[in-house]
Amino acid sequence: MLSTPITIPALIAILAVFFAIAMTVFAVIIAVGAILVGVTLLALAMLTAGIGVFGQSLWVALFYLGSGFAIIGAELLIMPLFIWLISLIIQGIAKIVQSLYHRFVKKNRAERGGRHHAKDN
Repeated sequence: MLSTPITIPALIAILAVFFAIAMTVFAVIIAVGAILVGVTLLALAMLTAGIGVFGQSLWVALFYLGSGFAIIGAELLIMPLFIWLISLIIQGIAKIVQSLYHRFVKKNRAERGGRHHAKDN
């Protein structure tokens, strides 16, 4: 009871920090996804432009086609890295939340167990 004025604000601060971290990670994941979608659309637009100007200028068409295929190839090479990084971030957050949960649950169960034994005696 005496530690409640200190523990409740500390718990609120800890939860606020974890919420901010979670929102930051979520925003980064959304931003990376938006970048990947944008780059993919760019590659598709370059491929379409390359096919569109093929009859007018062969070299410009080959440039657009080559650039579009290069962007798609770079995305395919980088995609596993992004997937690994996102899964690593999610696993890290899960471990941190799990360790905090076990830390607080053990304390609460120990306090409850001690109170029940005192009442039984």
